[in-house]
Amino acid sequence: MPTGTRRGSLRLAAADARVRLLGAVWDQDQLDQLYGNALTYVHGHSVGGTNPSLLRAMGAGAATSAFDVSFKP
Repeated sequence: MPTGTRRGSLRLAAADARVRLLGAVWDQDQLDQLYGNALTYVHGHSVGGTNPSLLRAMGAGAATSAFDVSFKP
């Protein structure tokens, strides 16, 4: 299985019982619960400046993993 591709990475993550691939979650209360109870929040992109999802996860105390994210005032 190729691991250098997005599809390969998703397959590996889906095979691990500790990883949950939820898809889009729009309910703000549910998001707060997810952020607050997550072992880690993985921020998958570096585009867009200060991302509200990243900030909410950090504010909820979730450990974050982010690639080359620069904050803009």
